[in-house]
Amino acid sequence: MGRGGRQLAVEIARTEPSDGSAPTDREADLIDWGVTCGLAFALALAEDVEEGRAETSQRALIAARSSYRQWGDSIAPRPC
Repeated sequence: MGRGGRQLAVEIARTEPSDGSAPTDREADLIDWGVTCGLAFALALAEDVEEGRAETSQRALIAARSSYRQWGDSIAPRPC
């Protein structure tokens, strides 16, 4: 549990669905990718650079891809 009894979104996502089944490898990878992108975008915004949202998003995407390639794994393929 997170601070104040609230779970972090990623913790909640990892425990969904509530029927007790675990997320597939692909779902877990997409959760990780979403968190990586969100953090990269938040950090890019925090730099307070004078640029539009599109430019900030592009910088964040480049950083997220680099980070995910370095520390992550490839995203699992869709199940057939």
